[in-house]
Amino acid sequence: MILLCLDAGQEIPPHTSPEATLHVVKGSGTITVGEQEMPVQQGTLVVVPAGVSHAVRSQERMALLATVT
Repeated sequence: MILLCLDAGQEIPPHTSPEATLHVVKGSGTITVGEQEMPVQQGTLVVVPAGVSHAVRSQERMALLATVT
């Protein structure tokens, strides 16, 4: 488990990893998984399949709990 904290406008560039679950604990932004870009906010849960490219962009201050399996 990794707690990621981003200020407004910060990004985590596209990358791959083992399967991961991303839970937005606070704030809002956009998570891209493969070619699908989705708006997210507090409470959103996103599952990223192993080996699929994903990225995060915060719209406002954001806390994200990433669980990598």
